[in-house]
Amino acid sequence: MIKKKGLDFKSRLAEIRISFKLRVADRLFERYWRAKLKRRDFSIICNNCVAWGIYRKLGLPYSTPTVGLFFYSEDYIKFLENFEHYIRQPLKFKETSKHPEANALRKATSYPIGVLGDDVEIQFLHYQSEKEAADKWKRRTQRINFDNLFFIYSDAEEDFKEEFLLRYEKLPFKHKIFLSSKPQADMNSVVFIRDYQKEKRVGESSRNRKYEKYIDVIRWLNLEKNFLKS
Repeated sequence: MIKKKGLDFKSRLAEIRISFKLRVADRLFERYWRAKLKRRDFSIICNNCVAWGIYRKLGLPYSTPTVGLFFYSEDYIKFLENFEHYIRQPLKFKETSKHPEANALRKATSYPIGVLGDDVEIQFLHYQSEKEAADKWKRRTQRINFDNLFFIYSDAEEDFKEEFLLRYEKLPFKHKIFLSSKPQADMNSVVFIRDYQKEKRVGESSRNRKYEKYIDVIRWLNLEKNFLKS
């Protein structure tokens, strides 16, 4: 169990459940979930660690470089708007982020900042060194299946604005979803995560996987139309 200071009983109980799911349940049922997949050669591109949770549940290797890291919305949308260009750019690193929030975060948690094409930043939050980030980014980028891509975006980061969602909606990708803390009936990609409706944004979802209450991920990856849960 991961112990966190200051957690009340309810929060500690939730953390125990999450730890059990990640350490025990995922391992017990990964073959069952994998058997339901029509294809296993998908690549999920995500602005945070949600993709990590999906691959972990299925017990599959990461066929995407977007795990263990996050993008601020400004960078993520720019990245997706010219995806095949940026994904082929050499990964470089910088000492200081253009985002004040990242610089504040790094005072408490040191991590590498990657850059693609001089203007798209990647926050390698769960990496210890530039070498580790570069090695894993290169290896996982080589696994991307450009013929079976899925995209996930959410309003989780502090710089999120409605304009970024509008730009996301215009992207030509066939399989994309947006995890939202607010209902957006006029947006085709939006999935309203009601658990966070009292919050400003969708909270940490890679470990608790609260989106599973609203999305049947297996059906989504199988290209079935009725993947949303009622």
